[in-house]
Amino acid sequence: MNACLPNRQRGAALLLGSLFLTAVLSVIALTTMRSASVSVTDSGQLSEAAAALYLAESAIERAAARLAQGIACTDLPEAALPFGAGTLRILSATDTGTTCDIRVAGTVLLSGQVRARRILEASLRLPARGLAFAVGNRINRRGHIVRYDGSRWVAVPDAINGSPDEHLEGLDCVAADDCWAVGRRTRCRRPSGGRRSCGTIVHWDGSNWRFLDSTTVNGTRGEDLFDVDCVAADDCWTVGKDGSIAHWDGTRWTSLGYDPARGRDLHGLDCVATDDCWAVGERQWGHPTILHWNGSQWRILLPWIENRVWNRHLNEVHCIATDDCWAVGDRLTDNRPATIAHWNGSYWEDASDLGIPNNSRDGNHYSVYCVTANDCWAVGRQEDGIPTITHYDGSRWQGLPAGATDLPGVRLFDVACAASDDCWLVGDNTGRVRGTRYDRAVIAHFDGVRWSLLWPPDNASKDTDLNALAILDGGSGGGGGSVAVIDWQEMVF
Repeated sequence: MNACLPNRQRGAALLLGSLFLTAVLSVIALTTMRSASVSVTDSGQLSEAAAALYLAESAIERAAARLAQGIACTDLPEAALPFGAGTLRILSATDTGTTCDIRVAGTVLLSGQVRARRILEASLRLPARGLAFAVGNRINRRGHIVRYDGSRWVAVPDAINGSPDEHLEGLDCVAADDCWAVGRRTRCRRPSGGRRSCGTIVHWDGSNWRFLDSTTVNGTRGEDLFDVDCVAADDCWTVGKDGSIAHWDGTRWTSLGYDPARGRDLHGLDCVATDDCWAVGERQWGHPTILHWNGSQWRILLPWIENRVWNRHLNEVHCIATDDCWAVGDRLTDNRPATIAHWNGSYWEDASDLGIPNNSRDGNHYSVYCVTANDCWAVGRQEDGIPTITHYDGSRWQGLPAGATDLPGVRLFDVACAASDDCWLVGDNTGRVRGTRYDRAVIAHFDGVRWSLLWPPDNASKDTDLNALAILDGGSGGGGGSVAVIDWQEMVF
């Protein structure tokens, strides 16, 4: 009996071992099954979460693209847009002046049920906004200059360093750090002795407006200057009183060695190319003065042949192409339309009766600007003080329909556009309040539908006027610039 006991003990031990192994294997199996189940489930959730994050990032990209297209930051929010297996949405947007701060959402849906949602907040750098300047008569013995920074007009304090008694009449910009303004000084020393008004030229270098200090204004004859236009940074022209013409070559201003228009004031100037510029001015011998630069010399156009405009003064000229230019000026006689003339590549012709409406009669045109060959503006004033605004659509000039402007009692001296739906006017508004006469700068904007009047940008623009305007690429709408994502983060609730 005693001999069989060890065998029975080994059998019991084997049984217990088998049971333990079975239990361990069962636990391992259950653990494996559990792990496999959890892995599959988590993988699905991670996939949906990643898809939601991708949709939210796509919403940021959409917001940046719309900003670059010129959509205002505050107009970015919109309804959810279907995209793939879910939706993306721009929830909110705030314009801080330098950034557009947005909140976006990406949502993954399955049978209409939300499976995953991610909300991101991002800061987008706003696109470069348009830069514009307007210049006018002096304030506090300094030239008057206001600047548009893409959102508002502000007066440039103590505008021109070292330049007393400035009246600025013409303006043009080559780049954001390269603008020229010309005009006259009320008192200066003349080469012949004595003090009287003389021409002046000032330059914007991106930080300051600086006066070019010279008794002859760096090579000009010293006469008042009325307009300036640049083809490039080293190729600018200016014209003025008594036929004054001077050129900037990138180093200095130099007067012509001859006087093609001596005795006739030149008021307007525009260059199509380095060898194709026009200058226009006052009437003499029955015709307005019209000069052309061909790259080597300025030449007066022959009356009746190249110059078929009769007995008019011309104040401004603007060209779309070498064979498509418009010039505007004063009316011929009472009850006649303000002057409009056209260059067709062969000669200048009087187009004043080309559909000019009655509301431009008994007045003068001071400026013209063309966005395209079938989109031009001419502005000025009537004798009764009502402003003249006419538009060319490619076939005829016509007045604005009722409700397209709210500019009563102003004189309009210049017009310029960044686009068909982004144009500006400058001028002045005069009148009397309680017996005291006032003269205030005026700025107006066209949004593609209506001209809206902006009163002086600040108190510094009172008791003066604005004579000229220049707009750099980019306009006021903010479109066309680059947009960058500065930073973004996920919101955890």
